[in-house]
Amino acid sequence: MRNEQPDIVLVDASITDVGLTETIDGLSAVNKNLKFVVLANHHSPATLDAAHRSGVHGYFLRGAVLEDLAPALRIIHRGGSVQPFVLPRQSRQEPADGVLASRFKSFTNRDLHIIRGVTDGLTNTEIAGPLHLSEATVKARISRIKKHLGVTTRVQIAVQCVQAGMMAFPSTLP
Repeated sequence: MRNEQPDIVLVDASITDVGLTETIDGLSAVNKNLKFVVLANHHSPATLDAAHRSGVHGYFLRGAVLEDLAPALRIIHRGGSVQPFVLPRQSRQEPADGVLASRFKSFTNRDLHIIRGVTDGLTNTEIAGPLHLSEATVKARISRIKKHLGVTTRVQIAVQCVQAGMMAFPSTLP
């Protein structure tokens, strides 16, 4: 790893010869800029606690839907963190959280494209161009979206989008 310069390291939570915390600490000593994502076989409060104490940027259960993982990894790569940790949906047809899904139903199609851009880790400028909006308009809409969802950051918008099962709409902006 000393010759490689990875941005994100996926760490198996079931490490037995060396603990999760020790593994992350050891890798951080080699490269302080690493971001860590933990992959677990099952939801374990002890593993979640160890991951959180180690400063990981994300926590996923094995079998999570790839289209849920990819946006979260993009957010982490761009300096964000996915908290609370993203857990997979039970089914691709049913959202993990129906209450969250109902909040997204009140958004316009344009708002959903903006939300998807945020979830994909795009900047306001990158979102604005394909939608033929000004950067200020996108910023204002994102502020309104945050208020509607009861969140304060873009990462929280993305987390709620994934948890609500809203990753089904197209990732490409018009």
